[in-house]
Amino acid sequence: MESLILHYKGWQKTDLLLNLQSEVDEDSLRFLTSAKAQLANDYPLQYLTQSVNFFDLSLYVDENVLIPRPETEELVTLILKDFDGKKRRVLDIGSGSGAISLALKANRPNWQILASDISENALKVTRKNAEKLDLEIETIQSDLFAEIEGQFDVIISNPPYIATNERELMDASVLKYEPDLALFAANNGLAIYQAIINEIVDYLNTNASVYFEIGFAQAEAVQGLLKQAFPKSEVMVFKDLFGNDRMVRMRLDD
Repeated sequence: MESLILHYKGWQKTDLLLNLQSEVDEDSLRFLTSAKAQLANDYPLQYLTQSVNFFDLSLYVDENVLIPRPETEELVTLILKDFDGKKRRVLDIGSGSGAISLALKANRPNWQILASDISENALKVTRKNAEKLDLEIETIQSDLFAEIEGQFDVIISNPPYIATNERELMDASVLKYEPDLALFAANNGLAIYQAIINEIVDYLNTNASVYFEIGFAQAEAVQGLLKQAFPKSEVMVFKDLFGNDRMVRMRLDD
């Protein structure tokens, strides 16, 4: 309940410590009672507090975007390890809350980052976070590459990749409240990867790199799609901290 009190009161932790002996006011009690009922109905805590920590950034989130996961922090770490602070043009397809774009911008200020999403409501969240964090990125509403122009040094996507027949494996809170548009994809969860790969060649600079977050059982399939489209490229799979296949990186050959 600590995070709920901090959110409702607009307090920092020091404020909470200073008020530990204070009696809880009626408005706060009503809020906490309501919040407890929502949590009991699987409502995500992050949506209640409208905040989540991601890569040392405090992000605003609501039901228009997925709640960023720790595994996606590992994708950001991989990209930062691969590239220094030299100026680069980067495209984040399906930016959602803006977590990936903003974490990269915070650590690579010289990068020119374009965050795209099919959902204008999701982009509103991205823009709100960019303003909150005072980080300058571009945003564009686009169905994959439909509105994208130019070439990029790095293209990243954490797209919808859950197969519709995997619903029974998912947490109730995700199914009830997080947006289906950002979760599910046809063709056993591979449809968005295939669509991106079909078009991506026209948007890659020489020696560009592509990064995907993937479902734990999709490494072979996504790797195969990339190798089929770019047979001379280097395609590698990386595991997350739980030992699951989680990231695929393609480096374009010279």
